[in-house]
Amino acid sequence: MQSEELAESVSKLIDPRLADAVDMSDVQLCRMNFQQVASKLYVNGINMILTSSILVLGSLLSPTTSTASYSKFVTREMGKVEALLKRILEFKGLKKADQQSILDDFNKHWRGMGWSTEGCLEQERFALLQLKPFFYSPSELENWVEGDHNSDCCQWDRVECNNDTTKRVISLGLFQTRDEEMGEWYLNASLFSTFQQLQWLDLSYNGIAGCVENEGFDKLSTLSNLEALYLGRNSFNNSILSSLSTLSSLKNLSLSYNKLKGIVDLQGWRLSNLEYLSLSGNIFNNNILSSLSALSSLKTLYLRDVGLEGSVDLSGY
Repeated sequence: MQSEELAESVSKLIDPRLADAVDMSDVQLCRMNFQQVASKLYVNGINMILTSSILVLGSLLSPTTSTASYSKFVTREMGKVEALLKRILEFKGLKKADQQSILDDFNKHWRGMGWSTEGCLEQERFALLQLKPFFYSPSELENWVEGDHNSDCCQWDRVECNNDTTKRVISLGLFQTRDEEMGEWYLNASLFSTFQQLQWLDLSYNGIAGCVENEGFDKLSTLSNLEALYLGRNSFNNSILSSLSTLSSLKNLSLSYNKLKGIVDLQGWRLSNLEYLSLSGNIFNNNILSSLSALSSLKTLYLRDVGLEGSVDLSGY
């Protein structure tokens, strides 16, 4: 895609009525064939496009008055621009670290121009509201509500955001939030994929029996910062294991007191960074130990009440 085409696509996302008003001569973008440049030059080129496009959009959308409704509109529409940029980066095959660096730069640029609402990103706030019905009980998540007076989801219960200008959700402590009387249920794990900066996710004690078909935890493999995942005291069975195998950024994982049982093969897990693992309260046999040998970075392992019998050979650990 030529640079002019990208800028025009961005302007149309904001408001189709403004597309014809864009003077492309004002967009100081270099002409380049992205297929012919090295990855480093491509990254620099994207940053040039990013900076120039944001300046054009700023002149188009500069508000005459500051209102909450305008701020929400801008946040929502800039979320679409971010999604467009993300698709372009993925299409070009950049490393995830380079993609994330550019996306972070994007958010810092446009939020630094005074368009930010006081708080979290609109798309992350909306994603939290989508999650609420599944993790709700009368005494929990009471301030997860719509309304201008409560639009900053960084201030909501069980939510933590980073402290820089991007205000991205980095931690969700949703342990024991669901009403037990609602019974067991199946989770759509892809609902968490919106939180691209998420580092810590706790879903313990929520009666989760598994994941919706084709919506398992493998959908979170794009969350390159996710280091801690706590799923203890639910009702997951062995089928969860394959969907966790691609979460390569994980350092801490708890599956304690679920319904795992029998022979478990973890040799296919690509969890090379995993340091902490709790499998307590599930029913295995002694073969579980040989499977764990694939976890080269493991430092802490809990296997309480798992049904090990007789002598245990730990010479290989």
